[in-house]
Amino acid sequence: MDGANGPHGTVDLVADQTSVLPGTPFWVGLHFRLEAGWHIYWTNPGDSGEPPRIKWSLPAAFQAGPLNWPIPQRIEDHTLIDYGYQKEVMLPAQITPPARLDAGVDTQIGSTVNWLVCRDICVPGRASLTLKLPIRNG
Repeated sequence: MDGANGPHGTVDLVADQTSVLPGTPFWVGLHFRLEAGWHIYWTNPGDSGEPPRIKWSLPAAFQAGPLNWPIPQRIEDHTLIDYGYQKEVMLPAQITPPARLDAGVDTQIGSTVNWLVCRDICVPGRASLTLKLPIRNG
């Protein structure tokens, strides 16, 4: 797990398993934990804001699927209605490794994440996160 402090919260890159099996998809997620009263946005943010964006840096022949978005909360602010997440949220994506990999070495999943965290004002956040996982056979 790799994490970073951002404005008004933290973001971690986590995996659902402790190693990579050749050709077997696994899940990696952005885990946001936000300070009380702050929020980030859903893929369709509503009247204002923008959702988190991720740029993957993957080993050769690895492929990343899209982020999966949990059902958002409705966030009302005066006359604006937005959709997003408060407190914490996990945004997972499926990673598919190639069928042929050398066992016994580590592979690195990297990402650059940009997000907007808001309350009365909005503050941009950015983090470069990496996750090392060993490759094993069977």
